[in-house]
Amino acid sequence: MPFIKKNYGWIIVTILAIIPMFILSTMFKIDTSNGFVFTLVENGGKEGMSTLEMLYHITGEFSIRWMTAVLTCTPFFILFGVNNLFVRQAMGIATAV
Repeated sequence: MPFIKKNYGWIIVTILAIIPMFILSTMFKIDTSNGFVFTLVENGGKEGMSTLEMLYHITGEFSIRWMTAVLTCTPFFILFGVNNLFVRQAMGIATAV
């Protein structure tokens, strides 16, 4: 329990950073019957986009939202007097990945 109390910020940021992986996992097909084959699903995109274009769209949209959240942390921490450097650090690392 002390580990969770000490690292709750890292845990929350990690969970939020993993969310897009669940969305993206529906666009891939893994076949292990004849070796390991990793392919894109046909017509996985919507609105006339191909699967690859949809992957670019989803990851780009999420990265812009995540970067906005990271940049919002500093004014929020200044205004409310919170000095949780570890959460900002975790968010920055997740942004880089």
